[in-house]
Amino acid sequence: MMKRFFSMLGVTVLVLFSFYYTEQVALFVRSKDPLYQEIVAHQDEFLISSVNATVEDENIIPGSYGKRIDIESSYNNMIRLGEYNESLLVFEEVIPDISVQKQYDKYIIKGNPARDAVGFVFAVEDDTYINQVASILRGKDVSATFFVDGTWAENHMDTLDDLAKNGNQIENLGYDGSYQKERLLWTNNLIESISKVEPKYCFTKYRNSSTLDLCSSYHMYTVRPTILAGSYPFSKVKQNLTKGAIIYLDLNRTTTKELGTLISYIQQKGYRIETLSRLLAENEIIDK
Repeated sequence: MMKRFFSMLGVTVLVLFSFYYTEQVALFVRSKDPLYQEIVAHQDEFLISSVNATVEDENIIPGSYGKRIDIESSYNNMIRLGEYNESLLVFEEVIPDISVQKQYDKYIIKGNPARDAVGFVFAVEDDTYINQVASILRGKDVSATFFVDGTWAENHMDTLDDLAKNGNQIENLGYDGSYQKERLLWTNNLIESISKVEPKYCFTKYRNSSTLDLCSSYHMYTVRPTILAGSYPFSKVKQNLTKGAIIYLDLNRTTTKELGTLISYIQQKGYRIETLSRLLAENEIIDK
């Protein structure tokens, strides 16, 4: 029995080695094909390097994916044609060595500074000025990220639905003014049932280790804004505007008076205004 087992094992190893050897020979022969070599020669022309996320102590700023030619797939596309054709190139993503992915224990403090984009963030705990702000955003065709308190959300599901349908992102602000272990998933489920998107961010204006630890334990990212606009939003943002800025705006009368002008100013500076999911995404390749 053992002799037969080792005999079969030897045959299996031999077959596997044969396949491996045959593949290696094929790769060697392919690499000598002028078409293959021409594709390789164009590698640097299309290469976009990935950018690592920036980590400074407890803070993190997302990086970005890169791209490069998938030589084997491109070759297989062109071999039928028999000549190099740029339109038949196939590309693959290059993931950065250091990524924001799964770095739940750090505050995300801004988006990728290489992108011409910023994001608006609002915290919703009551009805004050929410409809006015939503109307201004809609009129300017701009989407923002609204962190909503669970208690408010339970009683204002129609408003929440309107925000989501107008392209805004809905995230979790906690329940009754704080993040609670017993209520975190409940609020997430409520938001997801309306927006059809699972919440993945928590929010704090300042460092808050309790919030960071709790949200991290549920694999949620904690966002801390780049700019706290305060009582003079237009002036504060104008003085501190940078690429990738996460801009926190209070829901108050001053914001409703200045928001339209602020949006116009930011757009005139060449920046897009995006939701957090878009602003913080690393898989948008940046061609410098």
